[in-house]
Amino acid sequence: MNAKELAAKLNGMAVNGKMEALADTAADSGLVIAYCTPNELLELQGAGEADSDVYESTDLCVFVFDGEYCLFDRQSLGDKDDADDYEYAAHEAAEKGRIVQAIAQPADVPGAAWLVRPAFAHESFDLLQGGKVYCRGAVFNAGEVA
Repeated sequence: MNAKELAAKLNGMAVNGKMEALADTAADSGLVIAYCTPNELLELQGAGEADSDVYESTDLCVFVFDGEYCLFDRQSLGDKDDADDYEYAAHEAAEKGRIVQAIAQPADVPGAAWLVRPAFAHESFDLLQGGKVYCRGAVFNAGEVA
């Protein structure tokens, strides 16, 4: 399955819907699903799994560290010269454009609580809550951040 096909399957799903089967499909296909939840988490599922608190709009660096997918708030990055290995990897991800924006109350998706916008190739899908768009998520190839 490719990113476009997976995004089409996710489109229109309830935000609290059962995503396990599609996360397994994503993993088997080398894809990552990125979306925001009602409990204010940006989640990655599929070939890469991670989560991060998001209370307001933020840019998150996405990278692999010691074989695990990681999210690091770009605004929290300190000086690269003083960074430990983990934060250094986050700096490298930012410099390579491996950024996922979590945008609260996005103007280009009226009524939605969140828009997840990677700075690299992806396909979008809408998760619903109460029949209305809650989050516009993204599906991307795991190779974009590895």
